[in-house]
Parts: sequence; C-alpha cells; structure tokens
Amino acid sequence: MADIVLHAYHKGPCPVQVVDYEWRCKNIEEWKPKHEHELRFSRIKLIEINQLPRKAQGPAKKLIEASDAYYKAWEDYYKAWEDYYKAWEDYYKASDAYDKALAVFESSLTPDEWDAWHKERCVPECNWSSEHPSIF
Repeated sequence: MADIVLHAYHKGPCPVQVVDYEWRCKNIEEWKPKHEHELRFSRIKLIEINQLPRKAQGPAKKLIEASDAYYKAWEDYYKAWEDYYKAWEDYYKASDAYDKALAVFESSLTPDEWDAWHKERCVPECNWSSEHPSIF
C-alpha cells in the first residue's frame, strides 16, 4: 500500500513522495550507510492526505491509487515469472526422466529383436530396420 511520505527520497522537485513507508524504512536500514540512519530517520515522516495543501490532495489520491495498481501489477508480474521458472524446472525434470525412460525402453531389446518384432507387425513394403531407421 502506498503512503505519502515526507523526505522518502532527497532528490526531486517535491519533498513528498508516494511510497510504501515501511518498505522505505527497511530499505534505509539495509542499504544506506549506518552513519546516515539517524539523519534520514529524523527527516522521513508519514503524512496524511489532509496535511497536504488542498490543491495537491486530489492529485495525491489519484497518485496513491495509481501507485497501488502499479505495485499490484508488479507483484502479479513477479509471481508470473516465478510460475514461469517453476514450469521450466518441472519441464526439465520431466524431460530428463523421459530421456532416461526412453533409453531404458529402447535398450530393452537388441536391434535384431526390434527388427524381428517390427517385421511381424508392419507392412512388407516398410523399409524400416534398426540399421535404416526410416520408413522410406
């Protein structure tokens, strides 16, 4: 959820940003140099929408809604990527299992045994053999 935060960031034309306040505090703790923490935390402040100048309140509401939608879409996008990578992992595991099972199946008979088995079941015109694995 987006919050209105005074001095969430120190750059830009406006001293107020729309950002998740808890996330920003955690971000400062984890990424900013320790000697800056006291200064940063003394300046950062959660602001209520009615504390903004009246003509900024309407645009702030719209910005919060857009920000919430943006972060929801980002979460959905990230989840889709996680699902995508999980699907690829599953595919590769299944592909490896298939390749191993196919190798065992194909080697369950000798080439001569496969030739004999094939001749019993296929049309005489078929040219397939273990030495010539093509029907043409």
